[in-house]
Amino acid sequence: MDELVLHQRSRRGAAAGTAGLAVLGAVFVGAGAVMAAQGGTKVIAAVVAFGFGGLLLALAGLGLRGGVAPDRLALTPGGVSIARRDESFLLPAAAIGSFGLVPVKSVRTLNVRFDPASAPDLPPHVARLRTEPASGELRLVAVGERKPFASPELAERARAYVTRHALGEWRDG
Repeated sequence: MDELVLHQRSRRGAAAGTAGLAVLGAVFVGAGAVMAAQGGTKVIAAVVAFGFGGLLLALAGLGLRGGVAPDRLALTPGGVSIARRDESFLLPAAAIGSFGLVPVKSVRTLNVRFDPASAPDLPPHVARLRTEPASGELRLVAVGERKPFASPELAERARAYVTRHALGEWRDG
């Protein structure tokens, strides 16, 4: 299928990061337990170790739950495909008005503007991409010169794809 992937999260990398946080958190909690058992002034260090270990374990728990960002964003001839875990959504080409790069702070974002009346209801993982509540504009990816931003070359390929497949106008700004 002819599509342009704007963003795809690596499941292996996310799993490795989550496992690393969990192991490190468990080590700090274990060290805190050992220091607390020794008593004396080491109890203060134990409280710090417990707190830090608990924070790392909480972050690992959030990693297991999955973030709010989509796992995959792609332009397709049928519209914009947005997927997160087992949920996928297609913003149909018929509802799309335009795409463009919009300045936000020190970067630009690739946005899609659409008619909310002609688009299906947005699931929560897609509604989070709105630039403002109940607006007809979604922020797809941030574009910049360095990581973690999408490259300006990807934005140019997106512009060519939108034009080639007549997905909408291209209006920067």
